[in-house]
Amino acid sequence: MFGFSLEAGAVLLRKAVAAFIMTGCFNGEMFISNDDVTLAATTFPIPMFQIPSLLVSLRLRPLIGEDLYCTEGLLWLALSFRDFYNNLSLYEDDDDFFGIYGSADLRRIRFVLVNNRTERFWDQQMDLFTIDRGRMIAPEFHYVYNVVVGIPSGIFGSLIMNLSRFGMTVSALVTETQVTFTVGNVKIVLRKELEECIIGGAVGENPVSLVFHIHYSNTMLRSSFLSKRVWLLGQSNGSSVMLNCPVGTLGNLMFYVG
Repeated sequence: MFGFSLEAGAVLLRKAVAAFIMTGCFNGEMFISNDDVTLAATTFPIPMFQIPSLLVSLRLRPLIGEDLYCTEGLLWLALSFRDFYNNLSLYEDDDDFFGIYGSADLRRIRFVLVNNRTERFWDQQMDLFTIDRGRMIAPEFHYVYNVVVGIPSGIFGSLIMNLSRFGMTVSALVTETQVTFTVGNVKIVLRKELEECIIGGAVGENPVSLVFHIHYSNTMLRSSFLSKRVWLLGQSNGSSVMLNCPVGTLGNLMFYVG
């Protein structure tokens, strides 16, 4: 048995899950333990068009306590994100209580919503593809990032729209005072002193180079609108880059783009 409830409700969850649909991740995974709930899916690479794969992850922030439990320790669920999204689309108003519950034996999850204002109660069920116990989560979730760049979502949106006109591979040169984004011969500089960005982590005298792709720029752009500020997390050797879009009290929507 497992279950969890979310303060954010079904409407905001639906907006976040839309990121999976927009990238073509119609099927994916959900990992549930006693202290974590994560949805994840990976796109297929398209070598002909030099499009790499993209791991999309939504780490939820469920209410801690009796509202989050998993009697199986760690569960791995395979499900249709399209069906998941469609079930959430049935609810047009924010609710006072929203929970998801299920059983490893039944291979099914339940959406439970209560709206005190309208005195309405919903109990919707959805079948899973399969369910397993103790399956390991994606290795990307264990990466350690020591370079952090925070960008207001409005500035990030303009940045992505402008850069995507010239190419899909972005190089970001991070110093203590500014970040220079480059695609081909085009450069856009965000300066810390102008409050265009926040720079933290292991950035010393030598600039840190982060390389990432924006093939799914429309999804990244739309997801950034759910946040006040997005965060680029990288490693000082530039080997991995992740875009983190905090989604209010719901959790964090993450794109492993490098």
